[in-house]
Amino acid sequence: MRGISGFLLRGLILLAGWLLVLYPNIPRALRQVWNLWHLNLLIEPDHPNVARLTQEFKDLTSAQPVPPRRQVALLEAFVQERIPFAHDWTTWGNVDYWPTASEAIDAGREDCDGRAVVAASILRRLGFDAHIEGNNRHIWVAVEFPDEPPEKILGAQPHVIFRSDRGWIGGLHAATVLTGMRYSLDHFPLWQWMLVVVSSVIALAPRRNRWIVLRLSAALACLGLAVLSTRVRSDILFGLMLAALAAAALGATLWPIRRVKPPVHFAC
Repeated sequence: MRGISGFLLRGLILLAGWLLVLYPNIPRALRQVWNLWHLNLLIEPDHPNVARLTQEFKDLTSAQPVPPRRQVALLEAFVQERIPFAHDWTTWGNVDYWPTASEAIDAGREDCDGRAVVAASILRRLGFDAHIEGNNRHIWVAVEFPDEPPEKILGAQPHVIFRSDRGWIGGLHAATVLTGMRYSLDHFPLWQWMLVVVSSVIALAPRRNRWIVLRLSAALACLGLAVLSTRVRSDILFGLMLAALAAAALGATLWPIRRVKPPVHFAC
């Protein structure tokens, strides 16, 4: 029991280390949890930042009347230009963060979630029935029209697991999980990966034969970094590599290493 409790304790330490590496900005990480369960509040049509950006869009499109669906398409291009794409690690210092519309506009750059929130906020201010929806791979905007199919912008995908007006409505899909993981790992700084590897080895290495396990784990860690740094573009290949790496690292850490018994000398 003592050995099992010790391993569980090291596992908890490992988990805490991973969370601190992935989400070093703890207040923002806590805010992220709140945001995920209050998706509709991220859309802020009445915020001054949204009002200013909406007026800019009106100034660009007020020369002649524009049909509603065409206006939605023009807004998509407007948001993509005004909010350049940037990964959350670069913008917020955490591996993932879903901002409010005002936060995204203040930052001046965002990934798919921030762009979707800004676009939905402007569309609502213009009078459209807009909401965000998506999965763990991507987030986009859906605009409802009475008695007509909705208009979806910003790269809509068929598999939907949440909507800002309904909350979480579906389960995870294996393909989107792999893509979401690959996306996060693709631009994660290598020096942060080194912290993950070191903390993993220290937490999981058993007390006995520690240096042998450390050498094995270090070799596997180098292999893992090489695989991750290649930026694999195939979800299936990425999943297979990740599974093989995890199995090898776990085996190297937990596999019992035989100790050579000293020879027994018999007195004559």
